[in-house]
Amino acid sequence: MIDRRFRRRCSPSPARLGWGRLSRGCGAAHGRIRTGRGFAFGAAFGLAAGLALLLTAPLGGSGVAHANEVVMPVAAAGAVSADPGGTPAGAEAAAPLPDITALADALVNAATRRSVLDGTSSDGRGVGGMVRAVLRPEVTIERPLLQLGDVFGGLPKEVASVPVGHAPDPGGRLVLDAAYLEALATDYGVDWRPASRFVQAIVSRTGYPIGRVHAVEALRARLLDEGMPPEAEVDVNMFTIQAVVGTPEEARVAVRDLYYDNRTGRFNALLQVPAEGPNARPVRLTGSVHVSVDVPVLIRPIRRDMVITEADLGWDSVRRSDLRPDILLDPEDLLGRAARYGIQAGRPVRVNQVRLPELIHRNGLVTMVLETPFMTVTARGRALESGARGETVRIANLASDKEVLAVVTGRDTVQVRMDLVTVATR
Repeated sequence: MIDRRFRRRCSPSPARLGWGRLSRGCGAAHGRIRTGRGFAFGAAFGLAAGLALLLTAPLGGSGVAHANEVVMPVAAAGAVSADPGGTPAGAEAAAPLPDITALADALVNAATRRSVLDGTSSDGRGVGGMVRAVLRPEVTIERPLLQLGDVFGGLPKEVASVPVGHAPDPGGRLVLDAAYLEALATDYGVDWRPASRFVQAIVSRTGYPIGRVHAVEALRARLLDEGMPPEAEVDVNMFTIQAVVGTPEEARVAVRDLYYDNRTGRFNALLQVPAEGPNARPVRLTGSVHVSVDVPVLIRPIRRDMVITEADLGWDSVRRSDLRPDILLDPEDLLGRAARYGIQAGRPVRVNQVRLPELIHRNGLVTMVLETPFMTVTARGRALESGARGETVRIANLASDKEVLAVVTGRDTVQVRMDLVTVATR
């Protein structure tokens, strides 16, 4: 009987990254291989063992599976009980046998790791499968997978691109402590050791938030298909859901269902946030559609009796449903008007807030003009009431002490019309 022992080694694996262990099992389980099971099986196993010895060259007793070591799969250690003579306890049929399929997988894995990591020795940065590197204390990535070059700098391109685990969620971050970093370097043949147990690396992942703007954009496109006016605005109620995705292309919202009342402008919608992906969730919301109108507004406060000029006017967008019927929509209706009382800035102006400016004032002296086909007569008078251009006011003739009706034509000037002349004695 010939016994051959293969030592199994365990490599610490970053389980926190969800990557799984790089080797199966820990400790020093030993498998016994008996040649009495048949010549064909012994020859096949001998060929596999020889291939393993050619592909691997152990680096020493570090207790960690390195890039150029093979993890030998055998049955559980508890199933074998050795005696001094090297014969397993129990019948021969109970002897543990190695898993040939798992052995082949281990050989392929070792060959792949060695071909990636040992290829760096030509430039002097890798000796015996070890690649010199420096730690990156902070790094921001956009990929869903964490690569070796994200954690360690100075690696060759083919080594740096090796994936080692899952990246944090979009917008999140991951803190790698010294113990994990040392295990990661050992697993992948990187020549790096932490200076202290306080060394750490922070990996952040770029995130793109989805909010109200994306929901309104998706709803607007769907509402236009349902007959919404192109100039209308979309307003949603209570949209508080926030989602973060990994790329700008994923920052989209999908409209799964929509009911729109064209008469009232209200709608109910079922959205999916984000539009695609495993983390998509349904969101139901309500809102309304509004058509806005540009109206002239005052850009500064106006005091009483101040005349509105073009420099005092600006424009603002107001929902049509909020417009009162007495709102002035034409700026010509405001220019040259005086404020009846103080008017605030930034609000639409109503008809009863302005009036024509007074050109004559009560008890003020005015010039009366009387025109006939043959002559023009002027006289001095006293205004008995105030009036604006075009208004009819009462004027007292200073010479005759008569009261007449006249139309205001300018500053302190009125025109007496023959059909309005009244003889009145005061």
